[in-house]
Parts: sequence; C-alpha cells; structure tokens
Amino acid sequence: MKMICGNFNSRVGTRDDCFIIHNDFDQQRDILNDYNYNEDTVFNSNDFQKHNMNVTRNNSNKMVNEYGLKLLSLCRSCDLAIFNGRAKGDNNGSTSFLGSQGESTIDYVLADRKAVYIIDNLSLSDPLLYSDHKAVNFELKCKISSENNQKDQISYSTKWRENSLDDYNMYLHSEEVILKTYDLLERMKNNTDVKILEDVLGESTNILTRPNENNIFNKSKIKRHRNLAKWYYGDLKSCQKSFLDARKLYLNEKTNENLKNMATKRNKYRKLCRIKKRQHDRENAANFVQIAKKSPREFWKKVRCKNRSSITNECDFLRILNAWQTWKV
Repeated sequence: MKMICGNFNSRVGTRDDCFIIHNDFDQQRDILNDYNYNEDTVFNSNDFQKHNMNVTRNNSNKMVNEYGLKLLSLCRSCDLAIFNGRAKGDNNGSTSFLGSQGESTIDYVLADRKAVYIIDNLSLSDPLLYSDHKAVNFELKCKISSENNQKDQISYSTKWRENSLDDYNMYLHSEEVILKTYDLLERMKNNTDVKILEDVLGESTNILTRPNENNIFNKSKIKRHRNLAKWYYGDLKSCQKSFLDARKLYLNEKTNENLKNMATKRNKYRKLCRIKKRQHDRENAANFVQIAKKSPREFWKKVRCKNRSSITNECDFLRILNAWQTWKV
C-alpha cells in the first residue's frame, strides 16, 4: 500500500484526482488501455460506496493553484487518490489551514486503492496551538502480526510507602498466604519437573508482590520541571497570553472575525519569539568572543564541558558561532 500524508501547499478544489471505474466497466476498458491504467490499481466506485466514501470528492475550498495542478497530475500518474472530502468522517472536505487571510485546504492524505479498505474516521482537529495547520487524523483497520510470539518481559519497580512495613508483615502472616505457601512447598517436595518448579516460582513471586494491589507499595513518580529559555520572559509572555486568549475565544465562537484575530496574534507571537531568540544568540556570541580573547583556556573549558551547562540549554554552541559570523559583533 502506498500512502503520503502532510502539507502539500496545494489547492486542488474539486477537480478529478484519479480515474474511477464505474459499473459500465467494459465501456471504459478502452480508456484503461489508452492511458496504460492497471485494472488492479485503478479505483472502483463500488469500493468507495461499500466503505461509506464519496465517489466524487468534496472540498470546502474550491480554489486551485499551480501546485494543486501538479499534485493532481502526481495522483493520476501514481494511481493515488485524495481521501480528504471522500473518506468517512470528512465527507464534506474540511479546511486544514487557518491564516489571517482565511481558511484553505492544503494538507492531504494520498493513498492507493488498497487504502480504501482500511482508512476510516478521517478528521481534522481544531487549530493547533502554535501552527497555522490542523492535525489530520485517521484510523487504519488492519492487523499487526509478529513473528516473535514471546511476550515482552516487563519489569516493575516499587517503592515502600511510609509506615508500610507493618502492613506487609501482617500480610505475610495472614492465613491466606500461609496456606498458599504450604501448598507450594508440598508441590516442590521430591519434584524434578522443570515446568512445575517454574510455576511454583512464578506463584511465589506473585504472593510477594501482591501487596502492591493493596497500595502497600507506591509507584515512584518523577516530577519533571520545564526549564524555560532565558529569553522567554517579559513582553513575550504577555504576547503569548494575548494569543491564547484569542485562541480560546475562537474555539468558543468560530467566526471569521475571531479567526483573523487569533491568526494575527499567533503570527505576532511567533515573530517575537524569533526576534528574542536571535537577540539572545547574538548576546551569547558577543560574550563568547570576549571570553575567547581574554582567556582562551576558559573559553575551551566552557565549550568542552560534558553537559554544556555553561552554554545555555536553549542555545547550542554551533548556533552561537553562527550568530557571531552572521552579525559580526
């Protein structure tokens, strides 16, 4: 199966993207022969209808541009079809791009005839947080087979909960555990069968680790704190808040005015991020140049440090040098 997904920057409108055979197959056989179409790869209208797909593709964006014509030519030459506006879940052909000048459809799912049988529930999400594009989601109805039938070995780590030692001790001395332990000992006596011994070992492990179900153990949790870049403060934070407020307003009330307002503030925020980042790189570049002139040993010490903690995490050393060469501080 062939499948291509992503942003093609192409507007194709509702023009024909593939050759489709209808019920009168014999009358279209000549066309297949003239254009060298393969009967096994060409699309069939019956296949679309059986899987609740539109034979004629819909699209909310009717415009066609030069890239769109090239994409349509690619589809026809490679026996691919556009599933936006055709597959179940997106029968109306939703737009995929939201900009300050409006909406358009430029993100597609292209696939061959085999995909008709497995693509399902194609949909486009709400606008992504820092992107002009919507996420294109779809499901594939298929089975995954593996040559290795062995189950993956999963290891668990537990951590003692405070004051849990007494609870665990009471559990081990409970009547249930004692009876099970005696039963396992009886099964092990004078027994050389490896399989039985492995079963006994597994059940013994389950007895010892079962208190985890009763919350005697707590799973250890690692809290990760997000380290914001040094340039990510001040007016940038307020600009981000303004954009998030505009996005929330658009999601609550999807009007063209709210859409343009959200796109404008998002573009302003992203532009400010680039400016702040370049400014920060420039300042770091100047600082490194001064260190290199005054103390080369200190300069190389900072460069060669294992975790490069002296060089801020958000600013790679190579990018700093590039900033220096660009601006000639």
